[in-house]
Order: sequence, then C-alpha cells, then structure tokens
Amino acid sequence: ALSKTTEKENGRPNILFIVTDDESWDTVGYNNPRLKTPNIDALAKRGMIFRAGHCAATPCVPSRMCMSSGLQFHRWDRSSPNIFEQALKEGSWTWMHALRNAGYRTGLIGKGHYYPIRASHGFDVMQLCDHPPKNKAGLTDPPWRDDYTEFLKEKGVTELEDPKTGQRRPIRGLFDGFQWPHSIDLH
Repeated sequence: ALSKTTEKENGRPNILFIVTDDESWDTVGYNNPRLKTPNIDALAKRGMIFRAGHCAATPCVPSRMCMSSGLQFHRWDRSSPNIFEQALKEGSWTWMHALRNAGYRTGLIGKGHYYPIRASHGFDVMQLCDHPPKNKAGLTDPPWRDDYTEFLKEKGVTELEDPKTGQRRPIRGLFDGFQWPHSIDLH
C-alpha cells in the first residue's frame, strides 16, 4: 500500500492513475457492451473517465514518456540515441515529481518502460514487471531488477516455459500473442 491515510484524514484525494497497454477507447466494457471488463468498469463508475484524450505517440514507450513528462514526442530528452534504449532521460521532470513535491507518496506498479527500468522519475515505491532488454535480463540489482521475474523464479516457473511440455516456447517477436500458460495466480 502506498498510503495509510485516507482522503478524509489528509484533506486531499488519493489518486490512482491506471494505464493499460495499447488499448483503444472501445476495448472496455463501459464503452462496448460486447466486452466484459467488470473491474475496469467498476473503477470507471467510481472515478473519472477522460473522454477526449489523445495519444501523443502510438507506440507504448514514447506514449508513456509523453504522459510522464507532459511533453510532445519530439520534445523530451532521450536516455540514449539507441532506438531500443530510448526512454525519458533520467532526471527529467515528471508529474510524479510534482505530486511528490506536493506531499504525495508515489508508486509505480507494473511497467513504466523507462530505461533503465528503475530510472528515477519521481516514484517512492516501484514494483515492476517491465521485462528488461535481453542484455540486462536476469540482473537482480537495480537499476534492472524486475520484481515479477523474481516472483516467478521463486515459484519455479518462467513466462517462457510451457508447463505442459516443459519446453521453452518459441519467441516470434515482441507481439507474438501467446496465451498465458500458467495458473492465473501467477499472472
């Protein structure tokens, strides 16, 4: 838990900002009755829905960097000239810094697509499932430690192994669309 104080206790609203990966407006139940997304729908009913939002960049990494910095794609400083290592340069201003400066405790749960994945961008707490690049995968020391990979290792499984065959599943690229092969409690 990021905060033990409630909105009533500190006089400020708690903020939960959820970013799903590469999802369009019609892929949630509250906008498309053919789809069943009960948890997202319940959050939307109790929270705020931005109905006129526009994506600053269509690929997920640049999009997240634009959201974090408030800058358009061509204006934020890159962490590297290498296209596979491009993310918001560490030390750049983010709205998470602004929240922290205003007295909020901030956290990132999931993936931010920063480079390195634990780059300092204003989060007090980070629990990551961010899949570091191949040349950094398996490193357990910051800035590359992936909490989810470590969790799976503790359970004796890997995302890349098919539990039915014990064989490593083929990787056909970043968007191979494989089905999750393990029990739901490991997802």
